[in-house]
Amino acid sequence: MPNIPAIRRAVTCAPLVLGLLLLTILGMAAAGTPERADAGKPKLAVISTAFVLENKFRMIAEAARAEGVDVQWLHVDTAAPGALEAALEGADLVLIDAPRSTDIAQVEAAAGEAVRASGLPSLRVSVMNRGSRMQALGLPPGDMAETLFAYWVAGTAENHRNLARYIATWVRGGDLASVAPPRDLPNGGIYHPAAAEIFADLSSYLEWWQARNGPRGARPVLGMEFSSSYISDGQTRMLDDIIAEMEARDAVPLAFYRSTRIARSSAANRTSANGAAAKDRGGKPGPQANQPGLPAGRTARRKPISGPNSPTRAPIAAT
Repeated sequence: MPNIPAIRRAVTCAPLVLGLLLLTILGMAAAGTPERADAGKPKLAVISTAFVLENKFRMIAEAARAEGVDVQWLHVDTAAPGALEAALEGADLVLIDAPRSTDIAQVEAAAGEAVRASGLPSLRVSVMNRGSRMQALGLPPGDMAETLFAYWVAGTAENHRNLARYIATWVRGGDLASVAPPRDLPNGGIYHPAAAEIFADLSSYLEWWQARNGPRGARPVLGMEFSSSYISDGQTRMLDDIIAEMEARDAVPLAFYRSTRIARSSAANRTSANGAAAKDRGGKPGPQANQPGLPAGRTARRKPISGPNSPTRAPIAAT
């Protein structure tokens, strides 16, 4: 005869066994597709080309990590398969760093369709492209695009930290006005790796240098011009080595740049706006084209403004 009690026990236990088996299968599936360890953090996806040196992105990612923001970046021309999808997954904002028109084309070919399909807000920064230095898509109205642009282009550790704070505040619905605004370098300055600041004029630099190294005397001053982007993007090792070699040979190094990227972008936008206005007038010069004391067709050149707050706040219109 069948063992009725044993059958009843088996039938009673069957749902429990099936339930445990189902939980085991689900657990194995979850192990095969782990969630991001930093799930819940604000995330910035950065897309660029190998023309932009990777140390810049490492610096930004490190500063953002300290502020609780995840930064995932890639060069489209050297990225491994799946890297673009991984960068976009879970992102809150996409920033495309494509300085030249060739970089814009390269990023568009490799990632343009995927970025648009993601529906994520994006900002393209193209500081070397005169036609369009900035393009925003899906960002809130107002000056958010200009602020993000200024943080990114001005560079330096201070702006990198505040960029992360700004993004985190935006994602969490906080007050963006509570985040310190972008701070540009002096518009024209002198650099030395041992100094805590960029010098806006020669006299203050020489005063600092002589206090550190003794009277200049007959030592020659060796000038070296470079782009402010070396400082903004943290690419100063070559400058530091050259300055050290100059001093080792008993010379006074004078490493300087003429203007910042923010100032150049602002000036370019003003030029573009003036050109568009002139075109609207049929190519005729505007009311400031001929100024008193200048020949016909000539305009006065404005004296560059030096200082930590030089034209950082000039509005930069999105295209």
